[in-house]
Amino acid sequence: MLLRIPILLLLFSVSFMAAAQSKVVQRIFLVGDAGELDDGKHPVCDWLKQNVNWNDSSNTIVYLGDNIYPLGMPAEGSKSYTTAKTIIDYQISVVKDKNAKAFFVPGNHDWRRGKEGGLQQIQNAQQYIESLQLANVQQLPTNGCPGPVEVKIADNILLVCMDSEWWLEQNQKPGIESDCDYKNEDEVVYWEGNDGRYYVDERFVPEEHDKKEYDDWNRNKGQSNKKGNGNGNENGNGNGKGKGKDKDKDKDKDDRK
Repeated sequence: MLLRIPILLLLFSVSFMAAAQSKVVQRIFLVGDAGELDDGKHPVCDWLKQNVNWNDSSNTIVYLGDNIYPLGMPAEGSKSYTTAKTIIDYQISVVKDKNAKAFFVPGNHDWRRGKEGGLQQIQNAQQYIESLQLANVQQLPTNGCPGPVEVKIADNILLVCMDSEWWLEQNQKPGIESDCDYKNEDEVVYWEGNDGRYYVDERFVPEEHDKKEYDDWNRNKGQSNKKGNGNGNENGNGNGKGKGKDKDKDKDKDDRK
């Protein structure tokens, strides 16, 4: 039997120096593939409970997806509901009744591995987590939306959550008709942050450009690149071969006349 090994991706900590002493502003623990228990236990969760002070609000844990094997959270009353509930409860228990925060980002197994009903499984998991009424535990993005969703977890530290499985999902998923803040691929890669600035493919757009100006700039840039290829080919292809007109030759003919 193939044993799935949950991965603790290490932690990121942000520190500052004051009076020659170092103080941790925030630690972020990233845990992937945590959606299966071994004899009712989870070794990574157990290690985190034993070695990290979760009453310290400077600690945050992010579950990176595949939070419930094998096919996400079924509806209450279904055959596998109790098992799925036990799995997610074990992960939540790391921060339950503590000061630290936990965020769950869905993975492909949480979407039923791309099968019909994946969106409902995502919504089931969210509804269950919300039913616990734990202020420090969230599933993000919500409602099967792609994100990005921004969460301020400390001064000058912003956590951005995206659901990459939304891109791959071929069955039902939120789209143009939804209440998602970002409803299609273009809107996901071109988004406005809480700081009022626009971000495109992880590149910063200077604040003196608003969205329309950036669209115009990007469109003109694309047209410029198209015109800049081809070396005399009217269609921009073929490195000067084919039917493209050579304007310099036409000018020479005019001069000789």
